[in-house]
Parts: sequence; C-alpha cells; structure tokens
Amino acid sequence: LPISTINMSAPLSMLLVALMLIVVVGPSMAVGIALLVLFVPLVQMISNRMMEIRKERVKVTDARVEIVNAMLQGIKVTKLNNYEGKYIERIRKVRDEELGLLRSELYVWSMVMAVQFISPVVASAGAFAAYVMMGNLLTTADAFT
Repeated sequence: LPISTINMSAPLSMLLVALMLIVVVGPSMAVGIALLVLFVPLVQMISNRMMEIRKERVKVTDARVEIVNAMLQGIKVTKLNNYEGKYIERIRKVRDEELGLLRSELYVWSMVMAVQFISPVVASAGAFAAYVMMGNLLTTADAFT
C-alpha cells in the first residue's frame, strides 16, 4: 500500500475505534483516545526514517542505471577489450548496496504496518482497563460489542 493510503487510513481507524469506545465504555474511552494519539508521532517518526532510506536507495539505483547505460553506450569497446567482467563486478557491488537499502526500507515498512495494526488493539485494551479501574464490571458482551 502507498504511504498516502496508510496516512489517510490512520485517522479513519482512530475515528472508528473512538466511536466504538464511546458507545461501549463511555468516558473511560479518553484513555483509548489518548493512546491512539500517542501512536501518531511514533508512526510519523518511523515513516520519516523509511523515506530517508528510500532517498538513499534511489541514489544508489541511479548509480547502477548509469553504469549499465555507460556499458551499453560503449558496447563495442566493452566487447573488444573484454571489460564485461569489470562492468559486472561494478554493477554487482552497487546492486548489493541497493538490495541492502531495500531490505532496510522494507524492515522499517513492516514496523509501520505493525504499529498501525497494533494501535487500535492497545487503545481498546487501555480503555477497557480504565473502565474496570473506574469500578465498572467488564462483561463479555461489553468487551466484544
């Protein structure tokens, strides 16, 4: 999913959880809302890190494409002087760096996705905990409504 889709879905997810909490647990939902709001800077920080890695990866990808273009532009010279091995080694080195950055980017992306999926659960658990601490009895019907 594109970042813009995730960024647009986060407020919607927060709103839906807030509405459900208001209906089920009443004023103790403020704890759940506060927990949701606390997750926003965390997601933003992780997303910013992912964008930094992506910018680095794009630079490395451009370098790899330039090497391939240079080889193709001078294909006659490359073949005549048996430079294929040198070009392949240069391309492999840049590609390995590119794959390392891609791996890092996807690792950070998985952290964003994990936080996005966990935040509503943590908010609900916090609201239910506050509900019980306020002296209310949490029934199965309330918990799973």
